[in-house]
Amino acid sequence: MSIFTVIMTVGLGALVKMTNSYNISRDQKTVADNLSFMMESMMREIRLGSNYYSGSGAGTTFIGESYDGTTSSVGFSLSDPGGARGYYMSYSLDPDLNSSSADFGVLKRYRYDSSSKRLGPVADLNDSQTVVIDEITFAVIGSLAGDNHQPLVWIRVKAHSPRYPDLTISLQTLASQRSLNF
Repeated sequence: MSIFTVIMTVGLGALVKMTNSYNISRDQKTVADNLSFMMESMMREIRLGSNYYSGSGAGTTFIGESYDGTTSSVGFSLSDPGGARGYYMSYSLDPDLNSSSADFGVLKRYRYDSSSKRLGPVADLNDSQTVVIDEITFAVIGSLAGDNHQPLVWIRVKAHSPRYPDLTISLQTLASQRSLNF
């Protein structure tokens, strides 16, 4: 009976450890998959944009302006699929990381018409129950008129799973404006 008890204790310990390792691995994969999807979604729109600007806060628009810099938000001009009417998009981490809101660590997408009027609801690009964004940095380079550089937007994001906040994942990417700007 004691040999059976020792074998069961060792076996259950190994099973619990394997289950914990599986859960951590699964959560890290979920965070990585969600970040990849979020980045691809942003990059698709950013590549089609123009007049890029680095913003200074959540939902900020600088319509008609271009601004190089590194901040926690980015915006750009974008035409509708028919090309008849332009609108403006911006992405930012909203609210501030010090907030205790339910939206803590959620990346927001804002859409505006040419008069700075918000169009439709604000879209969340991630679900804070699955992925919490700790930090996002947008760097805009080459958006100033007459600089003869192709506009680039560099994005770096750091996130974690709500269940395992100590295990962070960082992802970065770079996109250039699709149309040439020479």
